[in-house]
Amino acid sequence: MNKKLITLFCIFSIFFIIPYVCAESVRSKANKAIAAYKGKKYQKALSGFIDAQIEAPQQAQLGYNLGNTYYRLGQYDKAAQSFLNSVTLAEDNIKLK
Repeated sequence: MNKKLITLFCIFSIFFIIPYVCAESVRSKANKAIAAYKGKKYQKALSGFIDAQIEAPQQAQLGYNLGNTYYRLGQYDKAAQSFLNSVTLAEDNIKLK
């Protein structure tokens, strides 16, 4: 009985708890980066958006925010690339729905 409960808990954790914790981590990083961006601390915002995007590369909004941050830092080529990646991800997400 105990082995079944442990197995069930492990399966539950893999499918429900771990994704929620990871999503919360991305959301938290993105929120901190947004606050830094609003405070005109663009280098700190850049670091936060990059960290969040590493964990959730499929989120188009992070790419868009990253593009805005690169733009504010005067890194126009990287901004353009981030915007293009964001559009591509958004289009892919629409096709999947």
